[in-house]
Amino acid sequence: MLVIYPQIVDLASERLGNKGMNMKNKSLSYALAFAFMVLAVSVYAQGGPPPPPPPPPPAPPQVPIDGGIFLLFASGLAYGAKKLYSR
Repeated sequence: MLVIYPQIVDLASERLGNKGMNMKNKSLSYALAFAFMVLAVSVYAQGGPPPPPPPPPPAPPQVPIDGGIFLLFASGLAYGAKKLYSR
């Protein structure tokens, strides 16, 4: 980045009509160029937006277990009772 500073000072001296710059103007140009470089770096150093929250966990399967188990238990009980009664 230090290579850019002389180019900026040369550009400033060309704008003044090649009259040359005295020491005060040259150091002011260097100081301004350095300040703009520091500001540009600090702008890029800022953090971005926070990451999105993680997705929610998947929902449990939606199956009607209560009614089906009750019917299966009742039919097994009835089948077992029939088998015991028919012996």
